[in-house]
Amino acid sequence: MAHRLLNPGMRLALALAAALLALPLRAELASTAAPAQDDDLKISGLIMGIPAGSARYLSRATLLASPAVVHLHERPADSIPAADLTVLPIDRLLQGLPLAPGADAVLFLCSDRWVSTVPIAFLNRVHPYLLLKYAGRTPAEGWPRFGPFEGLAPYYCHWSPALGPDVSERMEDGEFDATQIVEIRAVSLAAHFAPFYPAKLAGLSPAGQEGRRLFIRECNNCHQGPGETGGNTSQRPFSILEVHAALNTAYFRTFVRNPRPFYPNTVMPTHEYFTAAMMDDLVAFLSEARAAGVN
Repeated sequence: MAHRLLNPGMRLALALAAALLALPLRAELASTAAPAQDDDLKISGLIMGIPAGSARYLSRATLLASPAVVHLHERPADSIPAADLTVLPIDRLLQGLPLAPGADAVLFLCSDRWVSTVPIAFLNRVHPYLLLKYAGRTPAEGWPRFGPFEGLAPYYCHWSPALGPDVSERMEDGEFDATQIVEIRAVSLAAHFAPFYPAKLAGLSPAGQEGRRLFIRECNNCHQGPGETGGNTSQRPFSILEVHAALNTAYFRTFVRNPRPFYPNTVMPTHEYFTAAMMDDLVAFLSEARAAGVN
């Protein structure tokens, strides 16, 4: 998202938004034990007052009533027209829950089985937001689509130059912005990614170690890793990826870089920026994980 020249009114609005971010939340958000509406946001994991294995729910009305709500006028994505946006910075949302000890990241779980893993430190630095209203409308009243196959609703996470620094580079934990969010789960990063680091993989080669980092950064939003960690948009178990990488290597390399000749309507993006060395590392990780019996 490019920075733009701002008129005095917009500069004042952005200054007010920055001031709101500095204000403390004075009260915890009121949640319910069961959803009352189809678009209630599910909250789970390491949240104060939520027993392990259970969840709470926040209505859109509750989120809209938060004192931390911010109003912007900009594009929520490059492909979507600029409009008045009603948003809630996610770090401010978490302050109103609040987090339990040990929580240092959240997962955004989406209806299309995408999962984003986002460190709390990143949220506190960048202030990405949840979109609550677009052009004054809730999703039920009409939101634009993110692409031909992908809607934004019920909740969408993005960042704004009015709230935080540019984040054009991919995080080590994968992409943070997500569409179709239905649940926010607070987690420990170490515990969440532990299946990627079992004793069986202590002997990973240097290429395998780089491939593991690459998989987490570039693949894990859509493709589950060991122990079903991460997203499952692809609905391809980790064991299947291992077999293709180890035994069908030429196909795997070609498919990862450009899957469209194989499946023209796939939602998987191309990875033509993957170099031969990056593909070597990815193949090494998946092949060594298969040989070690990790799936």
